[in-house]
Amino acid sequence: MTGSLAAHFKSGSQKACNVTEAWGAENFYCPNCSSPKLDWLKPGTKASDYKCPACGFWYQLKSKKSRIGKSIRDGAYNAMMEAIKEDRVPSYFFLHYDLVTWSVRNLLLVSAVGHHPVPAAVVHGAPRRMGWLQFRFVVRPRRGADCRNQDDAFPSP
Repeated sequence: MTGSLAAHFKSGSQKACNVTEAWGAENFYCPNCSSPKLDWLKPGTKASDYKCPACGFWYQLKSKKSRIGKSIRDGAYNAMMEAIKEDRVPSYFFLHYDLVTWSVRNLLLVSAVGHHPVPAAVVHGAPRRMGWLQFRFVVRPRRGADCRNQDDAFPSP
């Protein structure tokens, strides 16, 4: 990842978003059709960050500097409801990165093929964002899996 992209931003979340999304634009390909690249969508595109130019599948990147845990915050509830109604539900790339070296620690793909995401919880916004709702997906590994090894925790399709 190119950490120098972070220099133009003040907030940690803006820095991470721009650095990790730029990395995704350079490195992601479409798992659905094997297109060698995904188009990086303009900032502010609701419910998606990338789109495959060949097959039209949508993708969203969720990045964090800590391990991918039991729950993952998603974007705005209304944006996801709109995406579901318009049949443009994204698949997800969950990225765990190292903040010091700006390197990828782990990457997980959760495909939306054949199903719609179901929110495990709808989280009300903080007081400064009253009236704002967001999805929070709960990650449930396979029973008996060793969650320290995410290859073992998540079964193959």
